Amino acid sequence: MSWDKIRELSERRHAEDPIKELSAMQFIGDNMFGPRAHVSEALETLSDNRYLYCVMPFYINGELFDHVKVGSFTEPRARFWFKQIISALHLLQSKGVSHRDMSLENLMVDDDYAVVIDLGMCLLCPYNKEGGRLLMIPQGQCGKFNYMSPEVYHNRENFDGFAIDIWACGIILFCMCCGVPPFDFPIDSDKRYRAVRDGRLLAMVRSWRIPMSDEVGDLIQIMLMEDRRQRISLAEVLQHPWTVNPDIDQPPPPSPPEWAN
Repeated sequence: MSWDKIRELSERRHAEDPIKELSAMQFIGDNMFGPRAHVSEALETLSDNRYLYCVMPFYINGELFDHVKVGSFTEPRARFWFKQIISALHLLQSKGVSHRDMSLENLMVDDDYAVVIDLGMCLLCPYNKEGGRLLMIPQGQCGKFNYMSPEVYHNRENFDGFAIDIWACGIILFCMCCGVPPFDFPIDSDKRYRAVRDGRLLAMVRSWRIPMSDEVGDLIQIMLMEDRRQRISLAEVLQHPWTVNPDIDQPPPPSPPEWAN
């Protein structure tokens, strides 16, 4: 990437910050939990007077978004990918990092392996002296509207960096199970958002004649609580009955996109 472009983005205070993204990959990659931690890494970083170079892995099967576009997943298949996504989120949270742009478009697939990419909007969450995580002041709207939590969309109140990623992962799980996002914007004028806000997510999905189990409906509903204080934590997601349900058959790896053949 051109240093001129990097400086331009910095001067404009653009939400996407290449230096921040590279720093985040190096910070998170330090002492990763095992060789496949489901978060993108910088294999090598080089620089000259004109360009910054970052060597990263290549993921043959493209974005997870492209596979959802073909059709919704069965719940076992959705669970297979979801467990990898929350494994990545566990690594991020263990480092005190909020991704702020979790989405299907930022999940790459390599055979049966999913990895979170695009760390350019990451923030390091503040903590007090006792180790308690603190809220952050509004940072502006960040990420994609379909995945944006209401507190980030409205950008008026301090927010919990972990809670906004939980919200986005709830949207990801909904999309995998239904093939479409639950709503367009997290605002009251969106009638589908009102249904989710009022606890009618499962009824809404079934009115679309899309099958959804009570267990996954419950999990998504409590990941999408409007009040961040009522939203489920990552520890609770990991312990939820739907998440821990063992699947006998693993889904086959997706086929490579045509351009990769």
